[in-house]
Amino acid sequence: MSRISDHCSNIAVCIIENRNASYDTHRYLYEVKTQDSRYRELYEEYAEKYRLTRETKV
Repeated sequence: MSRISDHCSNIAVCIIENRNASYDTHRYLYEVKTQDSRYRELYEEYAEKYRLTRETKV
């Protein structure tokens, strides 16, 4: 699942950066993750909403 989400993220960043005529995807992701408070809010909200738990087998 992690690889799928990574690929989706990469595609989204490429589309955004292409629209902005910029291709520095690493800088873009760094700025979004460290400087965008809305990103952090949404990240926390969705991390809680879609939390994965392991089922304990007895």
